[in-house]
Amino acid sequence: MRGDMCGSKNSGQGSTRAPEADRPDLDVEQRLTQAFGRPPDREAREFDENDVMELEENGRPIEGPHIIVLLEPRISGKNADKSIRRIGYPNFHRMEANGFSGGIWLLWDDFWHVEVLDTKNQFIHCRVWDERDMNFKFTAVYGHPSPSRRDILWQQLTDIQTASELPWVLLGDFNSIARGSERVGGSANRSGVSLQFVWWLMTSGLIDLGFLGPSFMWRRGTLHERLDIGLCSSEWRLAYPKASVLHLVRYQSDNRPLLLNLCSPSPSMVARPF
Repeated sequence: MRGDMCGSKNSGQGSTRAPEADRPDLDVEQRLTQAFGRPPDREAREFDENDVMELEENGRPIEGPHIIVLLEPRISGKNADKSIRRIGYPNFHRMEANGFSGGIWLLWDDFWHVEVLDTKNQFIHCRVWDERDMNFKFTAVYGHPSPSRRDILWQQLTDIQTASELPWVLLGDFNSIARGSERVGGSANRSGVSLQFVWWLMTSGLIDLGFLGPSFMWRRGTLHERLDIGLCSSEWRLAYPKASVLHLVRYQSDNRPLLLNLCSPSPSMVARPF
């Protein structure tokens, strides 16, 4: 099986642009090729407001990504519908933005079957499968900037985990870090580590998928953090041992897109009950 999943966000605070990303002439396909050295097999990707405008202009790139997650798109209602139609994916589901805050879009082509199971302010949760009945859970996450609101997210994700034994993968901006090494710069008086996030990770048993590429996804001034990550259950990791998360080039944003490349699943994923 081939495919990918992607995503990114826009903080609404203007752009802090990295030299390698200062190429507004590059379209999505060119940027992916630049990041991988070749057009990748793609499964899911995370985009932001600037990518929305570019996708509207250029249409969806050839061969994928098969699933796109857009965080903080900064548009809603009829304008959002128009943007999604111009991007060119036949299927979508979205959690509306509140003005310029929040919002999650999930777009996918017909490579995957996607059933949206739950939508909350901080995530969209779905079941994903193909014609061979390869089933897993996928959750697109945008953690609220408020720690107290994120505490609600950790409980909701715990409820999702206990509701089904399907392999599970999560992708998005958790707005939290679990290790001091995931933050550089900023105030010397705070580590930035979220103890509630660390506790949830420990109790859930989820695995950090790691990454290939630059170490930090987000930056503002001298502060750099790895807020966008991919997590999965051990069952999902066994099913997709070659899956990888790539940090792609930053484009007119303070945040890098993520690409989750699934490669091929193990035979154990076939015909697994839901």
